[in-house]
Amino acid sequence: MPQPLFQMMPSPYPGYMPMPMPMPGTMPGGMPAGMPPGAIPGGLPGQMPMGMMPQGMSPQQFMQPPMMAPQAPAPQQLGNEKEELGEQLYPKIEEMIVHEYPDAPENSPSKITGMLLELNRDEILGLLSDPEKLHAKLSEAIDLLKSQTPQ
Repeated sequence: MPQPLFQMMPSPYPGYMPMPMPMPGTMPGGMPAGMPPGAIPGGLPGQMPMGMMPQGMSPQQFMQPPMMAPQAPAPQQLGNEKEELGEQLYPKIEEMIVHEYPDAPENSPSKITGMLLELNRDEILGLLSDPEKLHAKLSEAIDLLKSQTPQ
């Protein structure tokens, strides 16, 4: 049976809390003599003793690797994805402009496609799946282009 690393020494003064004292044969800090720094008694180096496990965690949860945050796509992947989304957006925008906005400024489909590609991926996917949302964004973009185009 392992020996305790600390023993409680009685206080010679009434009313004072006893201080834990290292057991004979231990180094300061309570480590057994001869143990390398960072070693855990009864465990592997770097291993946290069971008594040190965070409360509310089972040993299985404690041993799970930490959840990694999703990594942002590499710039090349992002560029390819934007290009693919643009290829899906452009024909829809062009068709809406031809049928509903014949007085739209020149090059509107490509300009508006570029504007919409500045949105985040989820917003673009939402526009592609909902024609009403796309129509509303298209109307906003055309108004903006008209306001910046000299008459």
